[in-house]
Amino acid sequence: MESEPKLKNAPPSALFINSGTEDNVIKQVMDEIDKIPHKKFKEKDLIGRVYEYFLQTFAINANKEDGEFYTPQSIVELIAAPSSA
Repeated sequence: MESEPKLKNAPPSALFINSGTEDNVIKQVMDEIDKIPHKKFKEKDLIGRVYEYFLQTFAINANKEDGEFYTPQSIVELIAAPSSA
C-alpha cells in the first residue's frame, strides 16, 4: 500500500478475503444503511462505527505482518480521556 499514496489509509487488503462474505452482501448492507435519514441515527457516525465493527470482526483474519493493527473505539476513548479532562 505504501507504493500507492491514495491507498495509505485504506483498510487492509485481506480484510474481507477470509470473511466468507460476498462483496454484494456488504454493499447491500451499506446501501440499506444509507437509506436511513441521518437525523435518525443515535450514533453520530454510524457508517464509521459499522466500518469499525467490520475491522474489529474481520481484522483477525488479516495479515498483521505490516505492523498495522485495529484499535477498538472504546480503547481509543479510554486512552484519550485523560488528555481531554
